[in-house]
Amino acid sequence: MIQITKLTITYQSEHKLLTAEQFRGAFSDYIRANFTKAQQDSLPMSLAYNKDKKGNALTQYSLMQYKSYTNKFEIIALAEGEQILNAWLDLVLKQNNFEVNGKKVTLSNPIKTTRYWKPSLEKHQLYKITNWLPFGKDNLGKEVLFDKIIWGNIMRLIGDLKIEFKTDRKICVHILEYKRKETKQKGYDVQWLAYDVIFSTNINLPEHIGLGRIISLGNGKVTKVKLL
Repeated sequence: MIQITKLTITYQSEHKLLTAEQFRGAFSDYIRANFTKAQQDSLPMSLAYNKDKKGNALTQYSLMQYKSYTNKFEIIALAEGEQILNAWLDLVLKQNNFEVNGKKVTLSNPIKTTRYWKPSLEKHQLYKITNWLPFGKDNLGKEVLFDKIIWGNIMRLIGDLKIEFKTDRKICVHILEYKRKETKQKGYDVQWLAYDVIFSTNINLPEHIGLGRIISLGNGKVTKVKLL
């Protein structure tokens, strides 16, 4: 089973609105500056900022995913990502010294929930994926291939988490509808094509994780669609 921890925490700041990019950057700066050497040697530090020790982006599925809402931050930590999350939360609440771009940010009211995902193949369920980025900024694909692209996103997830199924059944994905929009990603001069998609699949996906590109900044959030 895969452990998935979700933390939602309220913030107060001079900043009008903080982005997921700013939060991830401040989170990374904080653990570098405040974790002891023993902690940095023992914890999977690269997961916090999705880069290896040389500064290169990790190519594996992001085990820590950051989101930002009005006055709230959210972190989804999968598997060993929870070790980083817990160490940061314990320290930052004790020290009360979190900053973003040199300005203090007061954190309060942490709500942490942990669940365990046992991947299985079963009946098709409906899901919605929000702000999904299926294409690269310079590589536009075909919308008719969305079922194959989401299938590939799911295979990347289960492959990087080393999930194996004791069955000959295959993962299937069917697209029901999608809505096209554009979104600006910090660090890029172009608008990315983003989509909200309703799809069905026979794998029991956990809610709130991301699929697709730039999921470490909250893109591609998966939720279940409840039938009326």
